[in-house]
This record gives sequence, structure tokens and C-alpha cells, in this order.
Amino acid sequence: MIKTFLGGTHIPSYKTLTKTKKIATLFIADRVSIALLQHIGAECRPIVKKGDKVIAGDLIAESDQFVSAPIHASISGEITDVGKITHPISGKTVSVINIKRDENIKPKEWVIKSEDIVNKLDSKEIINKVKQSGIVGLGGA
Repeated sequence: MIKTFLGGTHIPSYKTLTKTKKIATLFIADRVSIALLQHIGAECRPIVKKGDKVIAGDLIAESDQFVSAPIHASISGEITDVGKITHPISGKTVSVINIKRDENIKPKEWVIKSEDIVNKLDSKEIINKVKQSGIVGLGGA
């Protein structure tokens, strides 16, 4: 059963500058610093500590506050620090999780069959699965 809504959206593509460019492979950073305030909601609280090993996609910070979303590791590796930084956009002091990449940590396989979600879960369970997956909007709600 397909679930959709009438009309949808059509976002202008603005591809004039890139439509003739070749696709490039981006490098994977050796280190990342992930701010725990990534939205207008409350700052997330870390659920990892220095020395923990994480796999890309693992939950590393969470919040039960309104307008907040859980934060997941963007690379696999070791947590080198949970500290504070001055956020480059807001100028606020925020918590940050630093991860050093470890090439020996193998990624998880992420396979979720859509029919399992749609047909076996109620709406509250589906909303929770989406929230825990790290899917968030693009702002402008």
C-alpha cells in the first residue's frame, strides 16, 4: 500500500553550476567533531565516553526534549573526547563529541524492509523508528 499526500513539492534544482561536472568521491575524515546542538531544540546529552568504540550510524547522543533529535556517529572509530567548543555558526559554547576514525571497525549492515515497517507497526512505533534512525527535516518547519 503506497502512502502519499496530494500535490507534493517541487524544489527548484539550481543545477546550472554543477550539471556538467563529474561526480567526485569524497574522502572520509580521519577525525570529526560532532556538536550536540544541531537544531533549535535542547542540546543532546552524550551517551558515549572517551575510549568507547563506535560504528558509523551508532547513537552517540540523545534528548527527550521538544524539537530535538538523536545524534549518530558519522564515522567508525574511537571517542577521543567529550568536551566543549564555540559553535562556528551560533557562537554559543556547546558540547561536542570527537571521534578518531578506525579503518579496522567494519560498518553494520543496514537493511530494513519497508513492508515490515508499514504492515507490522502502529503509527507511534513508526514515528519512533524514524526518530531513532536519525532522519530529520531540513529546517524551516
